[in-house]
Amino acid sequence: MATSASGSVKATARPVRPGRRRAISGAGLVLALAVARAEKGRLPRMIRTWQVSGALCQELARRLGSAQCRDLCGLDLTQPEGLRKLAGGLKQGRCAPVVREAARLLAEELNQINRAV
Repeated sequence: MATSASGSVKATARPVRPGRRRAISGAGLVLALAVARAEKGRLPRMIRTWQVSGALCQELARRLGSAQCRDLCGLDLTQPEGLRKLAGGLKQGRCAPVVREAARLLAEELNQINRAV
């Protein structure tokens, strides 16, 4: 977001930071919200969020062989060539299975958190 001279707030385009695991990051955010509902107190929420987010990342790495984009898609997304290949149609075939598995794992974790509430 940026503030203009008139004081109004407007959205600004941010460059995509290559190598970020958005499916995993997004799942971690959802888990943090679920933990916030289940845990009372700031410190217990933080600890539990770290635990469930770490467990999610480890389990995804176990299921898929890695939790790193470079390993999962086989492209170096810090380089223009890797980004070109990804934009050229490899995204659906390489990223969709990762997102699908992250969503499946997120659902499992949410079910466990909800049972504990």
